Amino acid sequence: AGAVLMPMAASLPINSYLPILMDAMLIGRVHLDQAQAVAAALRRFKVDTAAEVGITSDAEATEGAGAPTLLQRTLATLEVALILPQLGGSFAALYIASTAARFTRPVRNALLNATELIGPLEQTTLRVAYAPEDYRPGETSHVELDPTNIFSVVASLTPFCDFNQSPRNMYQCQMGKQTM
Repeated sequence: AGAVLMPMAASLPINSYLPILMDAMLIGRVHLDQAQAVAAALRRFKVDTAAEVGITSDAEATEGAGAPTLLQRTLATLEVALILPQLGGSFAALYIASTAARFTRPVRNALLNATELIGPLEQTTLRVAYAPEDYRPGETSHVELDPTNIFSVVASLTPFCDFNQSPRNMYQCQMGKQTM
């Protein structure tokens, strides 16, 4: 649907075709006019596969759906990021990531009304609304499942300084005692 795979894509003019990179390997090219449609088709395929096998989070499949095959799990967790040249991205391309052990997080795809796992590069190219009332058709495409999901995993595990005595707090406390 608009994408040309290698080796035929090698002869296409690079000024009107975007590279398609899968796991950092050039696998084809897509015409600039078709890039958004191809990315949307890949995203729909990804969401449909996830719904079919019951994958709603990175680690679990819902009961009754059966054990997903490696191919189904890979397709359901694809990362599809389209960076267009007019957006001023560092390297315009259609990026597809499928390797294991990638950070992903669930969001609701408002256009498909389904839960979708997105990765770090993918979330920079999507417009994710903070809450359902912030969703604007045509402007945002996804909605956070929980407002605290905007924080990273590391940030959510970092305790507040009042509850964790850091070395600097301990040092300042000791210095205060010495001056008294």
